[in-house]
Amino acid sequence: MDGKSKYIIAPLIALFLSTMIYLSFINSFHNYGPQGTRFANILDAYPQLPEGSILFLGDSQIREGIDCEVIGDDKCFNLGLAGLLPIQLALEKDRIIKAEPDTVVIGVSAPFFDESINKNDDLFMLLNGHVEIDDFLLKRLTPEEKDLLMMNYFEKAMYKRKFILPLYFGILKQIMYPTEVGPNIVSNFKNPHFFTEQQNIKKLTAKLQDTEIMRIFQIEKSSKRERDSFHYLLRKLKDAGINVIILHMPNNPLTDKVIPESSKKNFNEYLTDLAKTVNVPIINYSGFDIDDFSDLTHLNQKGSKKLSLKLRGEENIIQ
Repeated sequence: MDGKSKYIIAPLIALFLSTMIYLSFINSFHNYGPQGTRFANILDAYPQLPEGSILFLGDSQIREGIDCEVIGDDKCFNLGLAGLLPIQLALEKDRIIKAEPDTVVIGVSAPFFDESINKNDDLFMLLNGHVEIDDFLLKRLTPEEKDLLMMNYFEKAMYKRKFILPLYFGILKQIMYPTEVGPNIVSNFKNPHFFTEQQNIKKLTAKLQDTEIMRIFQIEKSSKRERDSFHYLLRKLKDAGINVIILHMPNNPLTDKVIPESSKKNFNEYLTDLAKTVNVPIINYSGFDIDDFSDLTHLNQKGSKKLSLKLRGEENIIQ
């Protein structure tokens, strides 16, 4: 081998080795932040769930609001995930059905259908390889979402780069500024309460005056494809013989005072019409106070216990 060949081949070998090292590393890399890692674990957990389980599904209102330890059933699982949208939950339908749950309780409020704030496209990447996409959902996906759902191995390897630096910065920050370790939500499917801060009235009032935040409570401004996907999901679960229940999640009384009455009426009519069409019951509990919430929508542990005790006494759920 002459000198010129060495100058050409050596960089190629280095590039090849570095690529192989990176692919080996990224193949075993599963740290996507608390929500992404939790979602990946949920997808992996479905085949391991005991037959006849009670599954609570939905966004962070379910995650924060349901305590299966209080409900007291060994087959109760809280699979709530922050930022989860109906179309993403609908894409999971086959995994849910194959788990053969007895009952699926889906927690909803108007923000569940909103894409202006409540959207996490990384979840589509995590669904890649775990779901089959039928024509109904395919027609409702954006080109970008389709790309994420259909990426090949190398495309996923490149996409995962976005999670690496935040992970190491987080580790470095914890080393430099040690703090109390927060609750582990990534594999807690019983009572995965994550929010520990009790937001004060000043902070809540500022949010209530923010038009961008308050628009998410107006179902008439939500995404039609999300509403269609929710209808589709309910129908598919019902057709599979699963007992399906809609749980109308409570909002902070401060929030309810600000939401336009017309929007409340529209949302209640939407849920009522949908429940009649698919033939599923709606549970809507009242009696929650301001101090049951950590913010505008999420129950704190006191409120979660109150809701979970109500559900424990519900004959349609806990037999």
